[in-house]
Amino acid sequence: LGSALAVAVCGALAFTVTYAQAYIENNFYNDIPFMLESSCSDLQTDLAVGLALSENLAEQDSLIRWFENREKDTADGTEVKNMLVRLATTEGFSTAFAASEATGSYYVLDSNKNIIRDQLYENEEKDSWFYTLIKIPQKTFYNIDYNKTLNITNFWFDVKIFDSAQKAIGFAGVAVNLDKAVEKIKKSVPSADSWIALLDDKNAVSLCSNSEFINRTMDELTGTLFNVKAEDGLQYYEDARLGRVMLKKKKLNDLPYSIVLAAPYKDFVPRVTTILGIPILWTLILSVIIIIISSFTVRFLFTRFIKMNHVFNKVAEGDFTVKAENTNDELSFIITSLNNAIEKVRSSLSHIAHNTSDMQTVGETLSAHMVESASALNEITATIESVKSRVFAQNASIADTVSKMNLIAQTISQL
Repeated sequence: LGSALAVAVCGALAFTVTYAQAYIENNFYNDIPFMLESSCSDLQTDLAVGLALSENLAEQDSLIRWFENREKDTADGTEVKNMLVRLATTEGFSTAFAASEATGSYYVLDSNKNIIRDQLYENEEKDSWFYTLIKIPQKTFYNIDYNKTLNITNFWFDVKIFDSAQKAIGFAGVAVNLDKAVEKIKKSVPSADSWIALLDDKNAVSLCSNSEFINRTMDELTGTLFNVKAEDGLQYYEDARLGRVMLKKKKLNDLPYSIVLAAPYKDFVPRVTTILGIPILWTLILSVIIIIISSFTVRFLFTRFIKMNHVFNKVAEGDFTVKAENTNDELSFIITSLNNAIEKVRSSLSHIAHNTSDMQTVGETLSAHMVESASALNEITATIESVKSRVFAQNASIADTVSKMNLIAQTISQL
């Protein structure tokens, strides 16, 4: 029965642990998309807002007129510069800029939020991006780079400015401060070994909570990816140190970038031993506490039994005068019964001793009478022996007489 109970308990525990692990695993799979959303929500918002603000800036009439007039209109210039300052001081953005193809002017705000004007030169390599992109039909371009002037890493939105004839005459846009975004992402990653990355259209890491992964491709980082059954878009790869790592990828709206979250399986789905560890630990602690309490309880109870055992030992030695000390607890009935039993045994033994003494007196009287009877018998026996001797003598005399009578008879017959 004990073995069957142990098997049943172990089976129930194994089933419970397996079910609990499966339940946690399922919740983890369902939570990964929400982890991704919450971890990079600020970055997604900043990029979406940055794109909208950049497009709005490039479509401002005052900016278009100012560049068409080769930046000669003071009123439009003042309005444009005010717009650049207002955008650059918006939280989450580091700077704003506007660049004209006609004059080569490049207006941008420095780290002190002061507008500075740089000159673009078509034959210089550092300015080649401007003259290359202006010739491409695409309207909006994106770029991530480190700005020495501002000493930060920016996500640039380069939106073309079109004149009234729909000819590209320059670029305008804002820059999202990625350093702040990275700090927010690092604080929001769901675990120490998890990481979040911003991927470009070539699947290369442009931004990551783990700086060691930047500029590396996803193929280099993850190797072969495997799909998780019944989970749409959820994948995983095997890592030598972390084991299975779950991967969720999301395409950013209106941007050629994606955000990916990598979360180690072991950080969110505990092993069976881990699930059992705390219950087993508490079970052991409770067992020790129960054993200690039981030990003191048993010792307290058996102290009274030890006193009763002393009484039993005295009774075993033949001492029926001993009595157990009565108590006002659950043992009082037993002690009273024990004392009554000892008293009855003592009374019986006393009665037996008294009867034995009487029997001894009777025995002694009977023995005396037996001695007297033996003496009388001895006298009777002596008398009988005497009579016997006389009978034998008389018999011999009679025999002699008979012999003589026979002789006389014989003699007479002969006559």
